[in-house]
Amino acid sequence: MRLLNTTTLEFANFFDTKHLSYAILSHRWGADEVTYEQFLLTQSTDDLLTRREALQAATVKRYAGYAKILNFCAFAQRLGHQYCWVDTCCIDKRSSAELTEAINSMWTWYAQATICFVYLADVADWRDTQALDAAFRASEWFNRCWTLQELLAPEDLLFVTHSWSPFLRFVKSRTLDRIGACKYLDRSQGYINALDSLVNASRVPNDVLLGGRHGLRNACIAEKMHWAAHRQATRAEDVAYSLLGLFEINMPLLYGEGDRAFMRLQHEIIRQVSDETIFAWQAPRCGTSPYCHAQTKLILASHPSAFIHSARTLRSRIDDDRTILVPMHQSIFRERETPFQLTNRGLLMTVVPRIITKQLNGSGEWLNWLIIPLMCFPSNYTERQCEMILKVGNIFTTEGSTPGTGGITVVSRVGACRTIASPDHLPSELVPADLEEAEQLEQTLRIFAPIGLPGEPELRFGP
Repeated sequence: MRLLNTTTLEFANFFDTKHLSYAILSHRWGADEVTYEQFLLTQSTDDLLTRREALQAATVKRYAGYAKILNFCAFAQRLGHQYCWVDTCCIDKRSSAELTEAINSMWTWYAQATICFVYLADVADWRDTQALDAAFRASEWFNRCWTLQELLAPEDLLFVTHSWSPFLRFVKSRTLDRIGACKYLDRSQGYINALDSLVNASRVPNDVLLGGRHGLRNACIAEKMHWAAHRQATRAEDVAYSLLGLFEINMPLLYGEGDRAFMRLQHEIIRQVSDETIFAWQAPRCGTSPYCHAQTKLILASHPSAFIHSARTLRSRIDDDRTILVPMHQSIFRERETPFQLTNRGLLMTVVPRIITKQLNGSGEWLNWLIIPLMCFPSNYTERQCEMILKVGNIFTTEGSTPGTGGITVVSRVGACRTIASPDHLPSELVPADLEEAEQLEQTLRIFAPIGLPGEPELRFGP
């Protein structure tokens, strides 16, 4: 880890940071941030620089990003910190190996920091309490992908305005018997609940925010994805890379792969965690999201925005056998006897689904939907567990009888994949009554569902 000395502005490398004290910066990137290479130029003496390098150094010193680094160092030094870290100049992004290591380690670096200073460039020094609170809630910092882990990983955060004036302190619980706190520093602002403002702006529940790492342990995959559903990144790949630490995943970075990075992230999650809420997403209606078309082709979501309605999805059990609290009528939930498995043919599911067969009006075409129950349920609709709907084409049975009574051997195509949180979230061709009339198959099916692997075939399954 490369740290910056707050006094000398020189870099120092450390390999063991567990017991190292340092301040870390969280901020929204601007247009003229300073890279590692550029910052080195500004710290070199003029007699060691060529004329061109000296001109470059002079230009960099006029950047707003350079002033941000200097102000951060001065601010950290005033509070007694000898070292600090900022993602703009402390990573040599010319080295793909160093960039990969840094991104895979970033959650740990923020978690181990003594304090995290959150610099909000769009929050002015408002004297009016309500104006400051409104500016805080509306800050662009809450809409960026990378700042989610910068909010969740550190145990101590200090929010500052554009002029580096501290205005809010957020300290999380380090142990189960300690209560976290989130307060405005100005006593005159005490009547405004700072925690409510933070929850409203971040969309992360207060028990998770205050509970620190203990609060994160009880959050399922769908809920974590929900926290990132409204956030944006300049690079499509960063939507996935910014979530590596939250899901405790390490994987190589492949800038240029685009949205496929999010698919790779989900593949790694499935390999390591048995949590079926990863399928508890709903495809946005066409016209409301650029990911509408892609989401209806695969069993996995192609963007966190598909989890926008998964705010409080709960799974039936947690991996270390700690049962979570669920309504009494949900006591039927248990771990699936045969967990879903990631294979080179797709996602293997061994299930006993229900089936809906329906003829489209006027076309004569029969459509079929498989309803697969998931081991989870939405807390806001606890009468029905989450269900995954796979729309399939013509189904031929071994006995040539009505679809749904024999062993399914051929599926011609696959359509929408949606999760039922309530009867309102149904494919356009179905109505709530169809769910009640769905026929329960009597045999277990092995289904290979498409998950975005290269050259992957369409949905295939059999007995």
